[in-house]
Amino acid sequence: MERKRWGKVNEGGDVRGKVLLGIAVALFLAGCDFIREESPVVAVIRTDPSPPRGDPPLEVRFSARDSVGDIVEFLWDFGDGNGAKGKVVEHVYPRPGNYTVTLEVKGADGSEDVDSIGVHVNSEPPVISYFYADRYIVHVGHDLRFYVDAYDPDGEVRFLHWDFGDGETATTPVTGISHIYTEPGIYEVSVQAEDDNGDLSEPFSLRIEVLPRCPCDSGNG
Repeated sequence: MERKRWGKVNEGGDVRGKVLLGIAVALFLAGCDFIREESPVVAVIRTDPSPPRGDPPLEVRFSARDSVGDIVEFLWDFGDGNGAKGKVVEHVYPRPGNYTVTLEVKGADGSEDVDSIGVHVNSEPPVISYFYADRYIVHVGHDLRFYVDAYDPDGEVRFLHWDFGDGETATTPVTGISHIYTEPGIYEVSVQAEDDNGDLSEPFSLRIEVLPRCPCDSGNG
């Protein structure tokens, strides 16, 4: 009798083990399906040169080799009205400008993803014709005026970027600017022009000597 009871328990244990094993397998398979569903395609752009910028005509090699997933189609938009298909493509930009390149990938399961990158093709940089100040020696608290003239050979100048040498900077349209120094010292002031393509001129600089506050100011500056 004892052997029969133990035999029945063992049989029940085998049944329960099989049931648990079946549940585990089902959960595992369901988990795999879940993982597959949560792993869509991912578009990734790589370029040569990197970053993609340079003088025209600029030839850029675009690669989608680092994209992830079971991808069946690679669609490129070069941002200049042209496009291509393929994992690795090349394109030449003959004219200056800023272009947004888009890669769209499509997976075998119908999933899609998009990546993009900017391409900058240099233009002729702007040129600063002159840069001067109304004084080169000034007292603390006194207003100092700077004057600059700039032009762009193949476009227009949009901004001037100023660095006053005392930790203060500014960006202005193409006009002069005033600045007041609060501490005595020798300061190097520089300015760069930026054109409508985002290209910068060579920096121009000059030195300003700032003297302690003048006693004649009576503390008003």
